[in-house]
Amino acid sequence: MKDPNGSKDILIEFVLRGGIYVIIYMIGNMILSALIYGMMHVYDHRTERLMELTFGEFKETLFRFLGKCFRIILFYGAMTILVGGLAGMLATWSVWALVVYLIFVLIGALIIMLPMALLTPMYLFEEQPFFETLQRAFRYGMSFWIEIFGVLFVFGLIGGIINTVTYLPWYLVVVVSQVFILTSPDSGIDQSLWYQLLTYVLGIIQSYGSYIAQMVGMVGIAFEYFHIREKREGVTVETEISNFANL
Repeated sequence: MKDPNGSKDILIEFVLRGGIYVIIYMIGNMILSALIYGMMHVYDHRTERLMELTFGEFKETLFRFLGKCFRIILFYGAMTILVGGLAGMLATWSVWALVVYLIFVLIGALIIMLPMALLTPMYLFEEQPFFETLQRAFRYGMSFWIEIFGVLFVFGLIGGIINTVTYLPWYLVVVVSQVFILTSPDSGIDQSLWYQLLTYVLGIIQSYGSYIAQMVGMVGIAFEYFHIREKREGVTVETEISNFANL
């Protein structure tokens, strides 16, 4: 007979680990967004661009962008809680109502996900209130939905290739080690210092590749934002910013 308390403990541990992973991921994404967009902002507004830029000069922009990224995360978190709470209420009422609701949520998410991609660069680069920026991001995003989809698809493909290249070595090492463990349980390869060191180093490379892949997407959507703003408002960004990726 299975111990119900044991199953409960496993579930709690799974939820806690998943929650910690999500929190760490959001913090990393927030710092990365503030860093990348902050450097682009400084590059566009500073006479010397990024040459001889010190942390003392950059930290004001970085912390300001971190604060804005935190507000964006709070907004997405509130929306997630609202959608999840409503789903929970419907689940207690009717399964069919829940199914219909989830279908509409999925369709709505697919529609608004691309316009909402403009929210982060638009809110960080402009000095406008949050909800006013949210409305403009949605309005501009719906007008250029197909164009945004194309940009995200191309840059997502590039990022996926980078992520795969940096992920494969770690994955292959783990798979090979598991094969050795299954065929020779007494080999002790998983306890080897060299194996642990190799998986540690490859894990760092994998994480680095993951962040590089995210950076590619962030830069891509930022340039799409500049492009859309130029079309809609006639606001141009200096052409030198196109050389940002070469620095």
